[in-house]
Amino acid sequence: MKKSAALLLVLLILGGTLHAGGQVRLTGLGSMDYMNDDDVAWWGWDGSQVMHGLGWEVLFGGALGMGSDMTILFREAEGREHSFSWDGNLYLSYHLFGPRCGLDPFVLGGFGNAGTVLYETGETALTLYPFFGGGVNLLVGTNLIIGGRLYYIPYGRPVPGSGLPESPLGTYRAMISIGVALGDTR
Repeated sequence: MKKSAALLLVLLILGGTLHAGGQVRLTGLGSMDYMNDDDVAWWGWDGSQVMHGLGWEVLFGGALGMGSDMTILFREAEGREHSFSWDGNLYLSYHLFGPRCGLDPFVLGGFGNAGTVLYETGETALTLYPFFGGGVNLLVGTNLIIGGRLYYIPYGRPVPGSGLPESPLGTYRAMISIGVALGDTR
């Protein structure tokens, strides 16, 4: 019963947003694992550190939006333990020219969590962090969105009272996305 009520509430909020001239964006994501200032070539990775996932964003009729991203990575390395890593966040965004412009620069900020589990030992590390960033989306046609963004992560902290170690983070995170815009795109 509770799941049905929660689903109905989500559908009502999304339906109300779309009816009021808002927009819902659903995207597939590719993300460079965390980068630091001392990384020699940010884009010279071999593909083993690319996290993949999904994102959503609700734009409330104007330039203000709210969204979330979730990316994961399975690592199988010779001589090392296999691992599963994830990153999830929740953010507020502001679209400088509004969501209906063909070129859509935006800024965003929010909070996230990142973690890793080592399969063989079951060891878990978890970090909570704030982030700020910006990016640009290109609206192709009426519904296709292609975009990129860069996050700045000033610090990460372990989960208070959990006893879990901190999962290592870099200072920056780059993401590319492709998806669809539902609702008012004109």
